Parts: sequence; structure tokens; C-alpha cells
Amino acid sequence: MPAEPCKHARTILVAKDEHEEYRECLECGEIFDPSDREPAAEEGANFGESLSDA
Repeated sequence: MPAEPCKHARTILVAKDEHEEYRECLECGEIFDPSDREPAAEEGANFGESLSDA
């Protein structure tokens, strides 16, 4: 019986610069680059406005 794919529920930040951040899954060890991130995983919601709109 094949093993279930990892859901990557626990990650840690391993590298970051001003434009990108890389995370590692604590369960399987996979490293994610910024292009692998899903929009739902982004921090905060994007409402199409900035602080200058406040």
C-alpha cells in the first residue's frame, strides 16, 4: 500500500531575502521555493490595497 503524500503541515523558514523566502517541511524535508507556494498559503489576505490607501 503506497504511503500518503506529505501535507507539509509543519514548515520552518530556512532562508529569506527581501523578495523571497524558502521553507523546509519538518515532516519530509522537502524545500519549497517561492514559486511553489499556493496563493492560499500567503500570509494575510490581499485586498488590492496598500497602507497608502488607508
